[in-house]
Amino acid sequence: MATRTLGLPMTLASIARYYMRNWRDLRPTEVVSSLSEALPSALYTNDPLAAYMHKTILAAGGSDDFRKLDRELYIIATDLDTGQRAVFGEGHLADIPISQSVAASSAIPILCRPVRIQGRDYVDGVVRGTASLDVAIEHGAQVVVVVNSAVPLDNSPHNPALISDGRRRHLADQGMGAVAAQVYRTWFHSGLVYHIKQVQRRHPDVTVILIEPPATDRSMFFFNNMRYSARMTIAQHGYESVTVNLARDYHKFRDMLARYGITITPKHVNRELELMRRKQNDPDTIRAVMENTGVAEEPGVPDGVDAKADGQPLADLASASQQLERTLRDLDTALSKRSSSRRAASAN
Repeated sequence: MATRTLGLPMTLASIARYYMRNWRDLRPTEVVSSLSEALPSALYTNDPLAAYMHKTILAAGGSDDFRKLDRELYIIATDLDTGQRAVFGEGHLADIPISQSVAASSAIPILCRPVRIQGRDYVDGVVRGTASLDVAIEHGAQVVVVVNSAVPLDNSPHNPALISDGRRRHLADQGMGAVAAQVYRTWFHSGLVYHIKQVQRRHPDVTVILIEPPATDRSMFFFNNMRYSARMTIAQHGYESVTVNLARDYHKFRDMLARYGITITPKHVNRELELMRRKQNDPDTIRAVMENTGVAEEPGVPDGVDAKADGQPLADLASASQQLERTLRDLDTALSKRSSSRRAASAN
């Protein structure tokens, strides 16, 4: 990157000389094309993400080494120079730290600089394919759970969630961001659905469970998932939508998983919701529930909260969701106040 930056003045001088002689060729696209080699490969670097993951894994008492894990883990990226899929955690990539693998797998082209590992550059695994379910199946998985948040929005007139002031706004009238989001989600989702169909055709004995928001979910479409300030809203919405989905299709999932000797019950979710009701505005409790650290198993949570497990799972979901919304809103406020207090203390 430094070499390209140092060469920028010479590149600009060369471009200027060229267009002085060929001024009829002066177009924005031509100028950008001429500058491309002098520009950086991306806007950001994923080095801080790798450092954060390494620190977080060790702080939790875990290992940053694939080979030392109790369970198998595979992280997918794309080799930029060959366009081939790279599977960290197996073969010659088994000794790469998990933190670096996450950084490579999360390197969104143009936005994040490719991550160089052992002399090769890697970018987001989605470049090679929207999902890699076959990797899990090749390693013996019989049930594959796919969690996807990128679903194209159903902006058709029959979707009441999109009506504002009695009118429906076309996505094209809501700016370049809305158009880009719809195009990306359409491309990604169609590829994912096709991949799942192909996997199920080749492996009819494998069950694939796809969990994703409905196409009418306006909130999930317009939220910027990479905006730090929206993290609590997104966490809340994701928790609620997944809970609703599981509750609605509870009996289908129960019967489906029973074929593999897997028993599910709404008990765990009910215990978490009950604990959040009891703890109310405690930020640590909400964070523990969201991060699945096991705090919901603490003594004192009534065992009877799952009494309706087989009859009407999560019957009080609407009330629980409203409580969760209030709790998360209060949590975000509490965290903001805590951060402001710390800044004020530092300033003093």
